[in-house]
Amino acid sequence: MKPSIMDELLAGLDSERQAILSGSYETLASVIEARERLMAGAPKLSADEAWLLMDLVGRNQRLLSSAIRGVQAAIGRIADIERAHTQLGTYRKDGTQGDDSGRSGRLEHRA
Repeated sequence: MKPSIMDELLAGLDSERQAILSGSYETLASVIEARERLMAGAPKLSADEAWLLMDLVGRNQRLLSSAIRGVQAAIGRIADIERAHTQLGTYRKDGTQGDDSGRSGRLEHRA
């Protein structure tokens, strides 16, 4: 028996979720394209089917948004680490972050 379009959509959304969770973004692109083709050719859905699809698409969107935020945080952290190699970060007595402007950029070494 041939699976219905709804079954294919549900399977596609599950594949999309698995690709997001595993970080397989190459797979994710093809899965999303297949889902879009299915939705474009899908007959009218019942209200229950539409709500189910909206719920699953929303779940995947939240997962993808979280993954994007995680990647952005990692990029920021890497930038902080790279910046630490070139700049001296200091703090003032009141706890605010200081800057090293006006200095030669060299550390003074004392014995």
